[in-house]
Amino acid sequence: MRVAAIALFLWWNKQFGLFFFAGSIAWRLVLIAVGERLRWRDVVELVAEVAVGGMVLFWLPASEGNGLQYYTLMGLSVAPVSGGVLAAWLAVWSILLVAPLRRLAMPAEGGAAGGPLRDARLNMAGAGFLYCAMASLYAIWNPSPEHVAAVILCATLPLVALVTTAMGSVAKEATAFIVLALAPALVPMAQSHSALQRVFHDHELFEWSFPGFHGKVTADPAPVAASLALIDKVQPAGRLYLLSRFDGMLDIVGNRLPALPYIDLKSAVVSHQMVDRVVAEIEAAKPPVIFVDRDLWAPRADEIVWSTSANSKTETKPDSTMLMRVGQLTALGMVGHELAACYTPGRAQGLLRVWRRTCGEGG
Repeated sequence: MRVAAIALFLWWNKQFGLFFFAGSIAWRLVLIAVGERLRWRDVVELVAEVAVGGMVLFWLPASEGNGLQYYTLMGLSVAPVSGGVLAAWLAVWSILLVAPLRRLAMPAEGGAAGGPLRDARLNMAGAGFLYCAMASLYAIWNPSPEHVAAVILCATLPLVALVTTAMGSVAKEATAFIVLALAPALVPMAQSHSALQRVFHDHELFEWSFPGFHGKVTADPAPVAASLALIDKVQPAGRLYLLSRFDGMLDIVGNRLPALPYIDLKSAVVSHQMVDRVVAEIEAAKPPVIFVDRDLWAPRADEIVWSTSANSKTETKPDSTMLMRVGQLTALGMVGHELAACYTPGRAQGLLRVWRRTCGEGG
């Protein structure tokens, strides 16, 4: 069962799949370490998990992913939290895991060591808990209340299963304590939901009806409809090469599949290396058409909003959100400049412009 889960997680999302893969292997080693004796079945299952996970990572194209996980891991050295907060965060995970492990190492009823070790719930709970602990790296890298709450709530179920399996007679009390302690994590979720509802209450609503989406939105659907019409006319079928800040939205509402392995391209081009990588992927595929933002190379300096610093009435600073947006769009423009030698801009409609390839096979 867990071998199949590892393969599915890795195939579906390499970054988070690696967390579950590593968590599963780590938990398997923990069970072997605290068990009464080493069983051949444990060794076989461990080897099977490593073999299957390794094959999925090596062979399946869907697991190739992108290089962003390395930037996230390197970002820990400059995480926007203090060293004390980071140490406390890691200590919490360690303490939560050590308590059940101490119980696992104790003799069970009847004198046998490691009594709960063979409980099927324990395997998935332990692996799931370690998965959440490793996924919390993303919350540390961007510690918004919503991100932290999502990791905490994700860890609740495996942690409760882990504790109820390992804590014996006080399992109910321990479970109640965990649920009550983690309940405040629901507050940021409720606040985000309330803020989203206010947006729909305070803005004009438009009815969207597209192949991949039907519902009320606060934006005019006309530019989106025109963009999808252009896509359907130029490329009625197949995966799309979208060099656009709207790539994820257009893929979803148009019910089309992206050709590039990025959910949100503008967030992926975080460095010159990633710009070069995207360019290389497109140049290797040589698509006959690319759909790009029609304002791909528009000046962006005027889009940055400046505000007075909280510490000074005269000093101003740029809005961080707008500064990030301008940086992302500038990086998309860099990708376009690298590709422009082999593509000629064509018809523009809606949000997009068609670029048609002019270079031959060797270009």
